Amino acid sequence: MEEDLALVIPPSMGSGGVPNPAGSYYYNLKGTAYGLATLRPSDGGNGVVSTLGGVAAGSAEEKSTIVFEGEPFGCPSDNPKGRSKRFAFSRPVGQAPEYWAPPGHGDFVGMMTFGSPLGGAGPLSPVCNWAGQVEMSAYNLLRGKDPQARFLEALQDGPIFGSGLSVGGLLKGEHEKKITCFQQAYSASEPKFTSRAGIVIDIVHHSPDDRKRLIHKLRGYLGKLAPEENPGEQLVGHLEERYGEATGDGGPPPPPAGGCS
Repeated sequence: MEEDLALVIPPSMGSGGVPNPAGSYYYNLKGTAYGLATLRPSDGGNGVVSTLGGVAAGSAEEKSTIVFEGEPFGCPSDNPKGRSKRFAFSRPVGQAPEYWAPPGHGDFVGMMTFGSPLGGAGPLSPVCNWAGQVEMSAYNLLRGKDPQARFLEALQDGPIFGSGLSVGGLLKGEHEKKITCFQQAYSASEPKFTSRAGIVIDIVHHSPDDRKRLIHKLRGYLGKLAPEENPGEQLVGHLEERYGEATGDGGPPPPPAGGCS
């Protein structure tokens, strides 16, 4: 999974002739999570839930050149220009990663929760001010394009829309299911921003008799760093190749887009 955000705030004057904050901000989250689950009907009988947990790791990179009255602005005082840090595999709190398939009845939306460090207020959450604003602006732009669609609000928590997962197929033990989801939004107006997100989920079925070996394999990840590359990163890279970098390539802005397959 990967989330890639960028924002450019142009110089401007505020009330009383005081300059507003200006500069650029970049945020990149990469995460990898592995989980072992027992699939069973949910309480309502319309979905599946995870009953076993997993491990998760990732990296966060933030770069800020935003200044106010000549000083770095918008990031904590101990990292005024951002940070770059990798986190080793650890056990998420609770039963994450966890997936609730679409409940049916015309609703094609599933929910994925990846857990710490990828979820909630975990260590991969932005420490600078701007990621949430870019995410909200991107969400509003995408919502205007397709009011009926449900989009990735952020990588650490779903929803995943239009996954096409068959609950019945999962419970019958289909051997493998790959879900690829992406979204992107690009604004050429001030302040300029770009937002791209990609999640690739592999659901692979194993025999219950193999559970001890798989649990041992998960424990073997603890304390180790995640791979440098992941399928979500490759997906976002493909979007950059197709539509240009965050600052644009001189061509027309790419249209808002998103979907799962």
